[in-house]
Amino acid sequence: MEDVLPFSLSFGDELWHVVLYQWLIDNALTDRLLEIKSPHLEAFLKRSSSQQQPSDLNILDLLWRYYEKTKNYSAAARVLSRLSEKESNSRTEIGVPGSCNKLRDSLQSSPSDRMAVVSKKIAYLGKVYVHSERYFPLGAIILMLEKKSSELVWDPS
Repeated sequence: MEDVLPFSLSFGDELWHVVLYQWLIDNALTDRLLEIKSPHLEAFLKRSSSQQQPSDLNILDLLWRYYEKTKNYSAAARVLSRLSEKESNSRTEIGVPGSCNKLRDSLQSSPSDRMAVVSKKIAYLGKVYVHSERYFPLGAIILMLEKKSSELVWDPS
């Protein structure tokens, strides 16, 4: 396997890469998949995530982990947001009752009211996912927030 995989990846044919990526997923070799440095991998994961069944969250999980590995933390956060929404929709006991309606209704409110609604939703999701490194990569989130606050020269006081 260690000799065959690099040799297989040396072919530039995208279709071959897609077949190889799918084989790695089907054989539960996702960690090995994420070690691959290829221009085709991100496109494969994005395309696969848009075609997956709503109850199947495995590809989205791989996509955020890929973005984290490539240090694209903002994209990882966006995928994690989609993942948490799909996860909470598939498990009704986790969903915030009326949260979408509250967010939609808050568009008519003042910016501070909108921030309060969003803050409550984030706090709730944080409590739900805080013990799951899979959905709540605390280190990556803190790093992204630190970068964003330094870009915005935001004073927390």
